[in-house]
Amino acid sequence: KEYKEFIRLLRYFVDAQEPRFEEVHAIVAEGGSFSLSDHDGKPVAREYLEDLVTEIRQTDGDCEDLLISSLITLAPRALVLHIPPDRDNTMGIETIKKIFGDRVSVCHGCERCRAQIGLKDLPT
Repeated sequence: KEYKEFIRLLRYFVDAQEPRFEEVHAIVAEGGSFSLSDHDGKPVAREYLEDLVTEIRQTDGDCEDLLISSLITLAPRALVLHIPPDRDNTMGIETIKKIFGDRVSVCHGCERCRAQIGLKDLPT
């Protein structure tokens, strides 16, 4: 019940924010590390996330916490998750899907995936 309420509050917060980006691509690697870029593949500006990274590190947060917090801070109008197929149902990915709802699409094998995650054998 607490988890559902937490998701509801985060979803409300994201919906109430003015989007800082039209589209953000979150590329999640096998170990859980990630990178964030805009529609054109340019890294998301660090000024949005520097304080957040420091705060997460001080509280011993993990990569999934940092990813979720970063995406909430950026509040993109559209979010594309590039993830390895075996990470699709992890708690962090499911939480992101619940928070961002229909703003999220999931990719398992585009050029960005192959280049940055190393999924060279996946079909396009």
